[in-house]
Amino acid sequence: MHKFFILALSFVMLQTSTILYSQETLNYTHPDKLYRKGLELFEKGNFVSAQQHFKLAATKFDPKEVHQRGESEFYNALCAIELFNEDAEYLIRNFINNYPDNQKVNLAFFELGKLRYREKKYKDAIYWLTQADRGAFSKEQRSELLFKLGYSYFMVKEIARSSTWRSWASPGKRAGGCSTCWASSPPSRLPGYGARARTRTAIS
Repeated sequence: MHKFFILALSFVMLQTSTILYSQETLNYTHPDKLYRKGLELFEKGNFVSAQQHFKLAATKFDPKEVHQRGESEFYNALCAIELFNEDAEYLIRNFINNYPDNQKVNLAFFELGKLRYREKKYKDAIYWLTQADRGAFSKEQRSELLFKLGYSYFMVKEIARSSTWRSWASPGKRAGGCSTCWASSPPSRLPGYGARARTRTAIS
């Protein structure tokens, strides 16, 4: 029993040392490496570790490196959205306000709109989705935006606008071509619900 306790204690101490060593290593890592590692982790879906890298990178970049700091804060906010963190909206809004000239602000509008849509706050979703310039998005992203926007209009009883956006979804493209599908199907069962489509571009 005593031997087992010693082994267990040794294992805990080893794990703690490994974590502390990893954190210490991150503290001395160049911010650009932190950012790129964060992107790698983000692409793999490891949002907890990715966010740790983006947060640290944002604090380590020189204040004059506005673009790099902005990119780090943008992905930090995306990680918060993916992790359902309570500060997700604050972080994405903070990015929009602090980096208005960043090329990802348009994508931030889209992500904030999707966040509000996920929370079923459809009026807010409409506001943010309409701020985004869908012409700058991929075909998949435009499809998701138009679908969520149309559904949001439907949910706030703006049927005329809902129909306009719904008409974009020609038969076979959305909900199997059913023109009344939004009225009969819950959001979680509709095509495009919860889909992820974003541009992930590293610092050029």
